Amino acid sequence: MMRLVRVLVAPVLLITLLISGKSWVAGTSRGEGIEAFPPMPSDHPPGASSTSRATSTALGRGVNFGDMLDAPNEGDWGLILRDEFIHVTAQAGFTSVRLPIHWSNHTAATAPFTIAPGFLSRVESVLGKLLAKGVYVVLDMHHYRQLDGDTLDSGESAVDSAILDVRFLMIWRQIAERFRGKSNHLLLELYNEPHGRLTPLKWNDLAARALNVVRTSDPTRIVVHRPDKLERPRRALVFAPSQ
Repeated sequence: MMRLVRVLVAPVLLITLLISGKSWVAGTSRGEGIEAFPPMPSDHPPGASSTSRATSTALGRGVNFGDMLDAPNEGDWGLILRDEFIHVTAQAGFTSVRLPIHWSNHTAATAPFTIAPGFLSRVESVLGKLLAKGVYVVLDMHHYRQLDGDTLDSGESAVDSAILDVRFLMIWRQIAERFRGKSNHLLLELYNEPHGRLTPLKWNDLAARALNVVRTSDPTRIVVHRPDKLERPRRALVFAPSQ
């Protein structure tokens, strides 16, 4: 009997912030430092757009596809993301799926930090099947252990600590470029539960840079931003649409 894991009710929008849709061009050279990725300017007063509010409501009841593509390798934690999961989720009336992905374990350790083509295609295949069911999908980056300063998972290799933040940004550039043509039912979540090495000030700066990277390729995509959990113990989300 198939078992779905971590059934969730879509989160209540606790904090909203409108971030400008203007985008500075993030550095195009594949070996540049953090200065090549300027933060997204925040030159609008607080307040979510009508699009983000409507999407927040539309998320409805959701299910988290955890322990599958967010394992170091799919199957390491006992679950393979089967098509049956997608079918049963839609059949049961869920309207959103959170799809956590362990991108860092499938990304090169040196610039240009290329995501393994086979893994990227696997994620795109799952994403396409979910979107074809009409559900909303929140695609996130999960378990970049070294970025948080945590112990690595079994089978995960460390990279040069000096390039952690740039690697994070260049992973997001590839994700945004690959999926920019997807429907507006796709939402991008910049990172799951930043903590440890990612202090509130550091994470807020890095998130603004990541948002600018996404906006360069995909200016109208709704982006979900989770503030550092040490800064706000309660779960809080920020939707950042361009309009």
